[in-house]
Amino acid sequence: MVYKKFIIKLFIIVISLYIGYTYIIKYQKMWYLDSEYPMWLHVKTTMNANIPLNYNTLMLGDSGAKAGFIPTQDILKKSINLSLGGSTPVEAYYILRIIILHYKLF
Repeated sequence: MVYKKFIIKLFIIVISLYIGYTYIIKYQKMWYLDSEYPMWLHVKTTMNANIPLNYNTLMLGDSGAKAGFIPTQDILKKSINLSLGGSTPVEAYYILRIIILHYKLF
């Protein structure tokens, strides 16, 4: 009888931990992923959004471009910065390709 109570309590603990870890892995990615994840998520949602792309300037590049190009300045009001920290020219090419195909620019 003692073992039955122990097994039930152990089962409840294991199920609770499983549910908790599953929730964290699925919905709380900011807790355990790299600090670049929010920037990547912004670029991904911007590329796949079904909103009109009303920008005159599109910035692609690495972390230097991300830090150096501020689209909220008065001169650059109609611009967007889709740079990713640590990215390569190949990744910038595919971001540009997805944007061109998604928004049918050419």
